[in-house]
Amino acid sequence: MYNPQEEIDTFIGLRGRNHILAALIEGEPEDAFPPQLRFDEKGNQVEPLAADLRAREDVKFNKLFKTELMRLCAPLIGCTYDELRQRHRERRIRRIAYISIAVAAVAVAFGGYATVQNARINENYQAKLINQSKFLANTSSELLEQGDRRAASFVAAEGLSVNGDKPFVASGAYQLAEALHVYDNGRNYSLDSSLEHEANVETMNANSDCSRVVSTDASYNAYMWDTVSGTKIGFVPAQVSEEGVLQKTKAAFCCGDNILVVYEKMVTLFDCQGNAIWMYTDKKFNAYSASYNEDSDVLAVTDSINGVYLFQEASAFLMF
Repeated sequence: MYNPQEEIDTFIGLRGRNHILAALIEGEPEDAFPPQLRFDEKGNQVEPLAADLRAREDVKFNKLFKTELMRLCAPLIGCTYDELRQRHRERRIRRIAYISIAVAAVAVAFGGYATVQNARINENYQAKLINQSKFLANTSSELLEQGDRRAASFVAAEGLSVNGDKPFVASGAYQLAEALHVYDNGRNYSLDSSLEHEANVETMNANSDCSRVVSTDASYNAYMWDTVSGTKIGFVPAQVSEEGVLQKTKAAFCCGDNILVVYEKMVTLFDCQGNAIWMYTDKKFNAYSASYNEDSDVLAVTDSINGVYLFQEASAFLMF
């Protein structure tokens, strides 16, 4: 009678216990495996080399099968399960790395292609803008020949760049100059000096030889400047009336070495240190504008209500 246990004993005697590969499909090892696989020759309990495929769900079975298959294949190729698993992991990592490199290469190639295409599109777009500007320049020239200078100016300006939105076209700039009848004289101007004010400049007047300038700012301060050196030689701070009202400056002029300031409610002559030399004030006085003649030393102030005030030598006044 056939006895499978004798066959197992014979195989163990010929090839050894490590060459027996078993698969556990259901049940427990104590019930499913014969004693020869669970005990050695001395009767000591051992763990058989077996694949555990006990899974009732297909997804779990497929996952177990891949794992346990490596466990059964390891002895066949002369290595341990851990060594084979490490080899499988390294091979998987290499495969992922190869795929990643291939995807990256495709992405780089696509990016390069897209960059080249964008450059070509931009080049074509710039060429169209240049052709458009040239067409507008030619149109402007035709309008100018017909005598319509205004339309020629607008058409030529339409073809020029605003904030870098179009490439520069020389013919467009030339045609705009022709239409406006304005040309570059080739002179380059540079800054000689900078007159620093405490607030925004409101008014500025120079003496007859432009050697000195008197200015006022938005904070109602008055300044005298030496235009040769660009230095401040006089300063009058904002003035407050006896009623505590801040006086708004209307104009300021050079009066020799002094500063003549016209306020909304008064006229005052100051020295360069800001000290009042002479002052005129009247409740009815309400200055609107002013002008000063240096040769005759006459100051004319237009009053918004009562007419014109004339101040001669910054001391006397006439009203009419």
